[in-house]
Amino acid sequence: MKIINTFLITGIVLFIISINQIFAQNLSTASCGTPSNLHINNLTSTSGQLVWNSVPNATNYVIRFRPVGSTSWRRQPSQNTIEVITSLIPNTLYEAKVKSICSRIVGVYCSLYNFRTPSNISCAVPNVYYFASDSITSNSAKVSWKKIPEALSYNVQYRIRYSNSTWLTNSSSTNSLILTDLNPQIQYEFKVQTVCSNGLSSYSLAGIFTTLRNICDAPINLEAIDITTSTVTLLWNSLSCATSYNLKYRQVGTVWIIVNLNSPTYNLTNLEEGTSYEFIVQGINQNGFTSIYSHPYVFSTASPTCGIPDNITLGSIAINQATLSWNAIQGASKYNVRYRLIGSLNWQTFTTDVNNAILTGLSPDNAYEYEVQTMCANSPGGFSAKSIFSTLPQYSNIIPVPDHIVICIMENKAYTQIFESIFTPNISNLSDDQKSALFLNSYGITHPSQPNYFHLFSGGNQGITNNELPAQHFTTPNLAKELINAGKTFIEYSEGLPEVGYDGTSYGRYVRRHNPITNWMGTDANQVSSTLNQPFSNFPTNYSNLPTVSIVVPDLTNGMHDGLLGTALANGDNWFKNNMIPYIDWAKSNNSLFILTADEDDGSHNNHILTIFTGSMVMHGSYSQPITHYNILRTIEEMYGLNFIGGTANVSSIHGCWTNGFRMSAKQTASESLVPKENYSGWNVFPNPVYNELHATYNLTESSEVSINIYNSTGSLIFEDKLGKIENGNHTYTIDVKEKKIPQGIYLMDIVYGNKKYTQRFLISQR
Repeated sequence: MKIINTFLITGIVLFIISINQIFAQNLSTASCGTPSNLHINNLTSTSGQLVWNSVPNATNYVIRFRPVGSTSWRRQPSQNTIEVITSLIPNTLYEAKVKSICSRIVGVYCSLYNFRTPSNISCAVPNVYYFASDSITSNSAKVSWKKIPEALSYNVQYRIRYSNSTWLTNSSSTNSLILTDLNPQIQYEFKVQTVCSNGLSSYSLAGIFTTLRNICDAPINLEAIDITTSTVTLLWNSLSCATSYNLKYRQVGTVWIIVNLNSPTYNLTNLEEGTSYEFIVQGINQNGFTSIYSHPYVFSTASPTCGIPDNITLGSIAINQATLSWNAIQGASKYNVRYRLIGSLNWQTFTTDVNNAILTGLSPDNAYEYEVQTMCANSPGGFSAKSIFSTLPQYSNIIPVPDHIVICIMENKAYTQIFESIFTPNISNLSDDQKSALFLNSYGITHPSQPNYFHLFSGGNQGITNNELPAQHFTTPNLAKELINAGKTFIEYSEGLPEVGYDGTSYGRYVRRHNPITNWMGTDANQVSSTLNQPFSNFPTNYSNLPTVSIVVPDLTNGMHDGLLGTALANGDNWFKNNMIPYIDWAKSNNSLFILTADEDDGSHNNHILTIFTGSMVMHGSYSQPITHYNILRTIEEMYGLNFIGGTANVSSIHGCWTNGFRMSAKQTASESLVPKENYSGWNVFPNPVYNELHATYNLTESSEVSINIYNSTGSLIFEDKLGKIENGNHTYTIDVKEKKIPQGIYLMDIVYGNKKYTQRFLISQR
């Protein structure tokens, strides 16, 4: 009996121990929890970093992942809550899970987490050249940009320009975005980043727009029509922000009469015949806020017996005078002529007995308006319609004179192939340099390569239309000889040239067809010494020893000529970085210039090539005026007072991108050199004529309130943009005249800041 009891007690004890072990094991399993918040960071097309929340008591973890649909898992242990997985397949949907291990106890896998690897296609940066801003109000604006084909969405950052404040960021699923909660009458800048399946692009360069004032703008396009001896109809453009208007009118020189109106038109009656009147208008919004008054519009009532002069013709124009003539009016005893600066309130008036006049005492490079009135006995007729002219500038052909120019010529690649490529970061970055000008419409003249080199060097192809070796050396005018004749120097540096003066067709990666100076070596007329034809290995490291002008041509490998597109571009970009950037950095602080261009495109981009100017005298920006090799050569000729050779006699030099180092016309001697006129603003309007976008560049020596105004040929203000306070420095203003629906014709644009105003005339035309 005692034995049975002993066994019974022993069994009970063992049972209790087993129960405790099972309980302990279950408790241990329960404490080895399941990982949560599994996700992936730093995902590329072939790798990523799986991350999850840690589990208490876990000593390590096990990851499993595979492409969705695959029957086999890849297993990867980890001692951390972060694990890098590699050898992924681009553009593939994956599933992954992870479980924890606590000592000897294994937890369970978490729920499946899915992710897709991006493709290995690059994500393009939006091009600021295609940026637009419209639907602008005092507190909002719509910004847009060219659609990127691979984009999933876009990130847009914006802030007040020059504020250096933190960028505000919004996202958009389309290539436009409405920005809200903006401040009135403030200039903003915005930039755009592309979001692709494989990641993000860099942010673009900044676009610029200005919000409107939060009260009505001044009315524009004032006009007086249906003029009789005693009545007239006054008109102006309606304002979307105005619910009413204040109209002021008077005989010129008398007290204003004020009328409040609900529409942008008014019929004046009981006027005196043959009398000059003027009127101005302001807008009033629904809250009672008023705009400033418009510029005055002057008109004259008709005389019943005295005709109005017509066919007014502008004769010769000088820097300080202009000649007028008009048809004689029967019965006229004399004529009153009056004129004034555009925007001025005060007329200058004089009387003449004949039907012509000379306006004197004018200011150079300014716009004037004028009109003529007939006097019959003591009865005046109406004034003629106003006309406009501009005096000539006192200083013409404003252009810098660099101490040194280096022209680097790349081969057979189009603008878009170079500038928008991931293989050319150094060349692309050059256009962003604050001392660089990017020319958006630069073109080679012909195909193939050799004639383009001749065009740039001599202003013509010298009868050569192919890449074949010319039969003999030329004796025609060329850049090198013209520089020597002017007391300047020139050398061409060709990579791979085996020796100074080498005249062979090719050597290794060097080819003569890319070395124009070889064709002018000799002792005959217009020929030069063979010592000007040098290997690139002789390019000075002390850049002050450079000649006045030099041409640098890389070999077939480093000039982007040979190889697959990506390889050719990368070779050229690396060569440019190692060999040209040191000179560029030096040129920016040593009154020197670097020109990067190409001979031609690849034959499929309308010969659209990349051209960038960089130097101490260059105004940063993107410039849309069309240029060719002829314009580049013409610019160099004007810089050093050379003759205009070949096709350069029929083109203009490149203006609008310079900031200092000004000189007079090339026909002046060194002793006649001039400094810029006092307070010169750097104001320049281009292209002229304009078809779509008009650009205006200006330089402020100190921060100022700035406004831009455009007047039509009758002197009426048709466009006004108050930019607010602008910081000192170089600036570019752009207006799309086609979008604003400004018709063909001659216009004047002026910039006003402080007590200064500068005006330039331009023509709007249609292609």
